[in-house]
Amino acid sequence: ASQTDMELRLTRRTPQAGHVNDVRVIAYPTPRDAFAHTLRGDANLIIDLESRWLEFFRGVPSLQVIHGTGRTTDAIAFNAALPRSERVQLAKALESQRVRELAYGSAECAESSGTSDGDGILAAGPVLRVLSWGPFERLALATRRALGDRGGEVSHVPPQETVARMKDRNFDLVAVRPLRWPPSSMALVWRTGAPYNFVGYSSPGVDQALDAGDWPAAESALHEDPPAAFVCTRNHLAVVDVRIKNPVLGPYDLLETLPEWEIAQ
Repeated sequence: ASQTDMELRLTRRTPQAGHVNDVRVIAYPTPRDAFAHTLRGDANLIIDLESRWLEFFRGVPSLQVIHGTGRTTDAIAFNAALPRSERVQLAKALESQRVRELAYGSAECAESSGTSDGDGILAAGPVLRVLSWGPFERLALATRRALGDRGGEVSHVPPQETVARMKDRNFDLVAVRPLRWPPSSMALVWRTGAPYNFVGYSSPGVDQALDAGDWPAAESALHEDPPAAFVCTRNHLAVVDVRIKNPVLGPYDLLETLPEWEIAQ
């Protein structure tokens, strides 16, 4: 219905009794602001929050906590201009338990159990800038710490600026959340020219495996020529007004199920 830089208003085309008919999506300056406004009752829903904040919402009579299965992986994508050997080193250094615990806490990521720690030492080289947005501030800071002497400026900017800088290749490393399930989703994200391949990654080996529908081979090719460090796959969390009956987070877009949400009468 309307749009500004800080707010979207969504209106159901045909109002439906007992359902959500009008939504204001507000872009607060930081995740902390969104947290504070939701806790105060200024907002009825917050998504993409950190699990460490849940304890503040538990016991609040007007709010309920909901969970959804994670099908995306928080990752640090690399500028495709970086040499393959350097991207391999970066993936090893960032896909580590140390980075996961710094960014998310222990045992929150699916990768936290049954895997070895991938800590690695980066070879000397230029300082690497880290681009961040939305919920990725802690991951960006953990990344810079893991880079040691090669950790450069962390820029936390609005999503529109992040996408623009990715398309202009004006970044070294950037926090992203690519689809990782089902395996066929790799074709949307990492194939040359794919619609969600914003970083310009291109690998003949990956393309060949994807075109053949050989998902294990595609995963192996991504490992050999990594576009990103895949850091953490975790369940999605949201806090929503208790007047919403049985809210369910969407499997891909968290709010794709919003038209079915019902309101207690």
